[in-house]
Amino acid sequence: MAAFACLRRSEAASAFAQEGRGHPRLSAPRRSTWVAGTRPSAGPAMTSKQKSVRISTRVAGLYGGRISMIRPGRPEDTGALQSIEQQARSRYAGLAGFEFVCAAPAISADRLTAGETWVTDLMGAPVGFALVQPMDGYLYLANISVAPAAAHRGVGSALLRRVIDRATELGASAVTLATFRAPPWNGPWFRRHGFASMPETDIGRDLRAVLTRHAGFLDMATRETLWHPVVR
Repeated sequence: MAAFACLRRSEAASAFAQEGRGHPRLSAPRRSTWVAGTRPSAGPAMTSKQKSVRISTRVAGLYGGRISMIRPGRPEDTGALQSIEQQARSRYAGLAGFEFVCAAPAISADRLTAGETWVTDLMGAPVGFALVQPMDGYLYLANISVAPAAAHRGVGSALLRRVIDRATELGASAVTLATFRAPPWNGPWFRRHGFASMPETDIGRDLRAVLTRHAGFLDMATRETLWHPVVR
């Protein structure tokens, strides 16, 4: 059964891309996180969408695919992050019932500014990001995306560690998220990084509202709600 059975394909795609708007904003973080064993890029901020996401296999190989830094997102990153998110969804193309994920438009600028973004740069260009929002005393991970050209280099894992650290900094008791169960880069990937099923009794009002929205355009049998409690 297709995950978008309750809506036409185009409606489901649009709803999927726009889900997550309207959550409380965080003040802009002030510090960057440097990854051990790497050096910060000295290049200027990339403002061109095309330049920001273009990273060839040759260049990635030359630098060993290393992450240069994880930093707070900037307004000028918007176009690059939208492109990264759309490129990352291309992996769903070969999965029956998930074609609508590929067909969805890019994540909206409003959704990116509804929370806080952490961006991974490689060679001075964004190649991945995580979008987080405070919710019910937790830190909700609304989106984590890595450009295909930077895949399998630890970018996603480093971003996830940063999100967990950020939850600690903000005093949140856990990182929460909603994802698909089956694709290996969704539920199984998060579980390998210490996430587990979130007890129903711990799901707060705002997260429950997110799940209710999801039920309007997704087959919830294909979804799961996970969390990673923060150890203090």
